[in-house]
Amino acid sequence: MTAAIETHQAYERMFRRPELDEIGRLAQEALASDTLAASAFGGDRSGAALEAAMRAMGNPWLNIDHVDCSARAFAELQAMGRILGQCSPFEGALAASLRPSLGDWRDHLTPPRDLLADPMLRSGFYLERGFDPALTDFPVPAFEESVEAAGLQERHERPTEAEGDSVEDGFARAREAFDKLQRFEIVIRQFIQKTMHAAYGEEWMKRQLPNGMLDVWHAKRDTAVKAGEAKRPLIDYADFTDYRQIIERADNWRTVFKPIFGRPEDLRESFQRLFPVRIATMHARVVTLDDTLLLIVETKRVLRAIQTAGE
Repeated sequence: MTAAIETHQAYERMFRRPELDEIGRLAQEALASDTLAASAFGGDRSGAALEAAMRAMGNPWLNIDHVDCSARAFAELQAMGRILGQCSPFEGALAASLRPSLGDWRDHLTPPRDLLADPMLRSGFYLERGFDPALTDFPVPAFEESVEAAGLQERHERPTEAEGDSVEDGFARAREAFDKLQRFEIVIRQFIQKTMHAAYGEEWMKRQLPNGMLDVWHAKRDTAVKAGEAKRPLIDYADFTDYRQIIERADNWRTVFKPIFGRPEDLRESFQRLFPVRIATMHARVVTLDDTLLLIVETKRVLRAIQTAGE
């Protein structure tokens, strides 16, 4: 434990706040290349908005050995928040603009669950997809402040038991991630139930679920009731992988979901980015900052699409 704390503290000493006279240069250079930040802040070539965000940071966030890389990563986080707040969440251009940062997840992926349960192997899997590790190469307080400044996540208090211990910090994030995913799944289930009922009527489950899924739900409910649990609506027994299968089923997609999510590969990408985080939380494993970023970006996208559809 002592060694872990010392390593954590040594890592934090690698970061500083920028000098006031270098912020302008850092902002300009971060916007100079063909990146998400350049697109998001394209109307402000002076870099004033990005400079203001950098200047407002209270925690050390600039890597003393990789100053320009830290500045670019910070700018990308701010850009994600800005674009997600301004664009339709499943607009084709937005989905494409996120891939250089979060990786390309459009293919059907079936990674082994034991790989996803291990934080190191999971991070390697993200790198293979094209995830940019610079986006999370910050001390935890600086990362949290950055995503809050970007509007990606609301401000919250960090658990006190996580202070100074990166392992405990990872478990604290796992608890937060579990709670966020649980709330997310409740919304998804309610959304599917409401939209499918409106489109197909009371018997939608019998006609519109993929083959065998309804039988699995019934079996899960029977087992739960026999174990003494209260009987709940069938949709509550859906698995995380069921949501996408229901939405992507060809007739459901054409009739109900295409106007909401645009293209099936973009929705698939969102759910596949969320799946490894869910595996980690289900197995009570450490959740990394990489996991956290994927979680907050993709839950925000999906929930915004659902909210917009209900307006």
